[in-house]
Amino acid sequence: MRFIHFIVLLLCLYLPVLAQQKCADLVILEILKPTYDYASKGTVIKVLVANKGMAKSGRTEATIRDIDISAVSGMELGLNETALYFLEENANLAQHYAKDSSFTGEITEFDYDEFFSATSVIDPIKPFEERILVFKLPGIWVYDPNCEFEIVLDEKNLLEECNEQNNRKVFVDGG
Repeated sequence: MRFIHFIVLLLCLYLPVLAQQKCADLVILEILKPTYDYASKGTVIKVLVANKGMAKSGRTEATIRDIDISAVSGMELGLNETALYFLEENANLAQHYAKDSSFTGEITEFDYDEFFSATSVIDPIKPFEERILVFKLPGIWVYDPNCEFEIVLDEKNLLEECNEQNNRKVFVDGG
């Protein structure tokens, strides 16, 4: 009898939670290291995404963009020490190039590389299904010399998701 009461209690507690979770939840599981594409003289970036929700997602977009952030911002994002080192190095080099009149590149407070952005369509993903998105950036090598960008899923909030706070991931690597 105790066992039945226990099961009823569990059902009463968890059924409302399960009912609320009947929605899609797109997340970025991993950003693979960018590769150079000789044909386009550019970069190819693959991103592993998944739907961790209980409902099929709708069609939406993913966006990749160059970011220029400080090491302090990187700490707030929870980046590791190696990534923070590269962000600090970028800021120091940006200050150096800002004083160099012969430098013709784009300079911000924290970086000095070319800005880029692109989008990729995400077709509907079933619950617990994974998918690889591919971003192609012809004519742009993202390691110049370091690489830092963010990927944002469903930036325009076209999907109603269980968790809207887990759609963004930052990638930082040294070149």
